[in-house]
Amino acid sequence: MKGYSDIEIQAIESAHDELKRVLASGMTPEQMEYIDKAYVLAFTKYDNRRMLNGKPYILHLIEMAKIVYLEFGMRSKCVVSAFLHGITYKTGLSISFIREQFGESVAKIIDGFDKISFVHTDAVSFNAEQYRRLFISLIDDIRVILLKITHRIYDFRHKDEISPEKMQGFINEMKYIFIPIVHRLGLYSIKKEMEEEVMKFENPAEFEYLQKKIETIKEQQYIRIEDFLKPIQDALKEEDINTSIKWRFKSIPSIFAKMQRQNVPFEEVYDILAVRIIIKGSPEENEKTDCWRVYSLITNIYQPNNSRLRDWITTPKPSGYESLHTTVLYGKAWVEVQIRTERMDYNAETGSASHWRYKDISTVNPEDEWLNKIRLYLESPIESQIDFPDEKLSKTHEADKVYILTPTGELRKLRIGSTVLDFAYDIHTEIGNHCSGAIVNGKERPLFFVLTNGDVVEIKKDDNAEPKTKWLSFVTTEKAKNMIRKFLKEEKQISL
Repeated sequence: MKGYSDIEIQAIESAHDELKRVLASGMTPEQMEYIDKAYVLAFTKYDNRRMLNGKPYILHLIEMAKIVYLEFGMRSKCVVSAFLHGITYKTGLSISFIREQFGESVAKIIDGFDKISFVHTDAVSFNAEQYRRLFISLIDDIRVILLKITHRIYDFRHKDEISPEKMQGFINEMKYIFIPIVHRLGLYSIKKEMEEEVMKFENPAEFEYLQKKIETIKEQQYIRIEDFLKPIQDALKEEDINTSIKWRFKSIPSIFAKMQRQNVPFEEVYDILAVRIIIKGSPEENEKTDCWRVYSLITNIYQPNNSRLRDWITTPKPSGYESLHTTVLYGKAWVEVQIRTERMDYNAETGSASHWRYKDISTVNPEDEWLNKIRLYLESPIESQIDFPDEKLSKTHEADKVYILTPTGELRKLRIGSTVLDFAYDIHTEIGNHCSGAIVNGKERPLFFVLTNGDVVEIKKDDNAEPKTKWLSFVTTEKAKNMIRKFLKEEKQISL
């Protein structure tokens, strides 16, 4: 293309060839053609467009497509959307053109991506849960959120392409919106990467310190953990208890959080190492006995810290989580050991006890059910995945609320059908009483204009404006109706 140098063209072609090689193992020839059509369109429309550091923009899109496929396991429609996200407002292409060329599903993903991209998130730290609900309610397909998360992952892997001002906003989005969502989706490796990026940005010195501390002890710990596990494995074998054993270092942000919460140095954090013993083939009626049997074997070998015993088998957590946790002394270090059966482990990782579900599982909301569906999709083997019908990935409900933003990013929640005047009264009675209209998404709108999710609304106030009887005909919230009636009664405009 005319805008890029020969060297840049070679780099683009090489990256594109690598992407095609990766995709070829799991895509049909028809899907490959579909993706290539999107690539060609993006290549043409973004000719000579560059990232902040001068890199060709199309390279950014190619890498996003690779992340979507390799790290999220998404299929052709989401790969196509990775190439086309933002293309409407960056190049002027219409959603109708996208729909005509790539289908309704991709058009919905692109349109949803545009909507959440223009949401002001300046106040996200004060209303994190409501912002997450706003993001979900704004879109018709969970793949929009996955695409946005992909974009943020890319951004943090290529910080030199992002201005410092934007990066601060991205950190807040990641911390308060996307990390909770990927946690609830069970995307733990992505969650770990995001949490580390947040900590590197907010506490760089502490992150570097802990990283060096862990690196210093890591090789030694690999040897120590083998020595630690050997007598346990021998005892389990002698008692003919079939188990699988996993172990890991806690993440740096997790260790740092414990240090802050417990006000202790690194050396005094109990569970830098965590071991999980999973009992195989235990009948449900024998599970408690089997877990306590394993506990007894371990504590006969190593001294337990009784104050650290957590019995969530006798009394499961409200979420349904079941596991027996103990902390034992090995040399001069403490090691946390979790004991559970296969059924308990499955429920903890993928079932009703999963951390991504709300604690009160009897009141799971529709958004959770929606996220649950996509989690099951993501967990299926990539070679068996297909481009699911849209209803498999779409919301299964219509929200009964709309989320509206002030120009400063403050989020307000109203019922569906609320007007500019409802919003004015929601802010303050006096603002409602003297409302003369509003600027909604940069355009002047009248009092009776009905607001939709994500609208940015600036109320126009006129001291000469005051409530009239007809205002009651186009407000929907009880607060607005009551305030209007109160004013009219005081002015004797309606009977008492």
